[in-house]
Amino acid sequence: MSIHKCILRTSLLFGVVALLSSHSRAQRDTSSIIPFQNIWAMEFGVGSNLTLTSFLDADIAGSRYQANGSKIRIAVRLRANASKDEYDELEFRADTVYYTSDGLREYSWSSIALTLGYFGYSRQLQRVSMFWGAGPILSYSARHDKDNSKYTSPPNWGDRRSSDETERSWSIGATFAAGVEWFFADQMSLHAEYDIDVVYSKSTISRDSHYFPIYYGYDSRSKRESNSSGWRVGSQLVRFGITICY
Repeated sequence: MSIHKCILRTSLLFGVVALLSSHSRAQRDTSSIIPFQNIWAMEFGVGSNLTLTSFLDADIAGSRYQANGSKIRIAVRLRANASKDEYDELEFRADTVYYTSDGLREYSWSSIALTLGYFGYSRQLQRVSMFWGAGPILSYSARHDKDNSKYTSPPNWGDRRSSDETERSWSIGATFAAGVEWFFADQMSLHAEYDIDVVYSKSTISRDSHYFPIYYGYDSRSKRESNSSGWRVGSQLVRFGITICY
């Protein structure tokens, strides 16, 4: 994600905060206080690009609004992405000989995360309130990247090559959030939220490479596996959602 998109989406969140805060100041009366406490709610959230694919980047959560103006939320984050691309490639070598090849790349990535958060509100659950919170997070992700290609020019005409890479990762840590919530009805609200995760991750990457020449009597194949671990800070950027209370 580019720095320009980060700035744009962060600015969008602060713009929503400013707009809803001005709306709240215009309605400062006793009727602005939400008339429910100690109730349960369901929350749904999607990514801020608000396209069809953003629904593959969704949150499903159950929340409880407390009498002291706070909220406890347990959420499941679901992420998925997949693509399949055909390509033509032109490759130059030091001796000025060039090779052409065509191929197919298949890519998929998915993750699931479980979070538990405690949130405080700035205005004791009035119609428009800012909120912030934190809690633990546990997540798992898997990535699969497969590439098959064939040379279409001499001297390697007809030779085929393939690579198959798989990555699996576990993470545990803490997530921090801040945002604004607008109760446009007594039992429903809209919210914009910015999340930052601080986690310790452990990953395993397996790679299988295979070369199939047609003019020689042998195949070349290699398998590698690597492990890595360490702390990581990641931003979920601005997310939008709806809450339904019951």
